[in-house]
Amino acid sequence: MMKKLMEIDAACSPVRKVKEQEEAEKNLDEFTKEKRRMAEFIREIRQDIKEREALYKDDHAKGVKKGAEIRRKIKEATEKAEELEKMYKTKHKKLKTKEKIGSVPEEKKAKDENRKQIVDVMWQHLRELEKQEKNVTGTSNAFTGQDSISEDGEKDISGMALPDLDDPRLALIKKNDQEIDEMLDQTKIGVGRLKQLALEIGEKVEESNILIDEVQQMAEITLGNLESVNSQLKKTLDSAQSRANCCCDIILCCMLLGIITAIYFVLTK
Repeated sequence: MMKKLMEIDAACSPVRKVKEQEEAEKNLDEFTKEKRRMAEFIREIRQDIKEREALYKDDHAKGVKKGAEIRRKIKEATEKAEELEKMYKTKHKKLKTKEKIGSVPEEKKAKDENRKQIVDVMWQHLRELEKQEKNVTGTSNAFTGQDSISEDGEKDISGMALPDLDDPRLALIKKNDQEIDEMLDQTKIGVGRLKQLALEIGEKVEESNILIDEVQQMAEITLGNLESVNSQLKKTLDSAQSRANCCCDIILCCMLLGIITAIYFVLTK
């Protein structure tokens, strides 16, 4: 009995899941619904590309057929992407109109920014799928985490490098990017201020060098004048000293003559 109930439950599970999904989507806006469908469609195309690689190795004809199906799906995905982008632009235009009239809640601004990021990531996925589709060598490494080379010679980026459109972390990634951008902007401002400060210091140093050169020139001139004055003083002192020596010699001669005269008179008496 329990086994039959389990079998019935297993058979009903897919139907129940579909109903639960439909109930959950009732409260979603059209953009979110289309985004989820687009995310699932992109995953489906990626899986097809992976299967095509295996088919090329086993049955080339089936691989070619699979490739045609992939190209059709990529074209369909591109058309859906254009519709999704159109929906975003319409909502974005309405938001900008409301901003001109009055204030718009930050929540709506964040939602609009998140939609913009979703559209950008969506086109990145499609460009990547187109590159992977062109790689028909049967040796694509796009799903092994390694790089492969497409027909146009460009390096393909692994699909795992891009976040899924329905990844709830997409908004968080955007927030982190914004924080990093703000930090880079602040760093740029700081570097600009340091550059300006360095230029000002350089100008002050140049002015100081000019003043130092002027002081050095004045010192050299003053030193030259001092040497000239010292030379003149030396000559004056030498001249005065020679005159003083001459006077002393005359006085000594007179004294000597006087002494001799005195001795003479003493002896003659």
